Amino acid sequence: MPNSSIAFYRVHEMPLGKAAKYHSKRFLDRPLSAIDTAIYWIEYAIRNGPGSLRSPAVDMSWWQVALLDVYAFLTLTFITISYLIVVILKFCFKTLTWKYSQQRLKHD
Repeated sequence: MPNSSIAFYRVHEMPLGKAAKYHSKRFLDRPLSAIDTAIYWIEYAIRNGPGSLRSPAVDMSWWQVALLDVYAFLTLTFITISYLIVVILKFCFKTLTWKYSQQRLKHD
């Protein structure tokens, strides 16, 4: 078996070959060819101006891009819910122990 046949076998029969076939199939499954897609996006940029392909993240501050406001909100929500659960459980525990102590005092 020549070296090229071994290489062909390794690429097409091994998991790497299966992955390559899968990604190749996905890449080739498109409504337009690659050149038509490139032409479309070039014409789109010309029609809509240079800012049409600009990311909105450019206009955001660093803490918005890093999602720090979202993380702060989620952390505050988690802390608030945890606090409320602790307060409710303490109240239930105190109520149950108070009722138990009242019943115990009546029996004594």
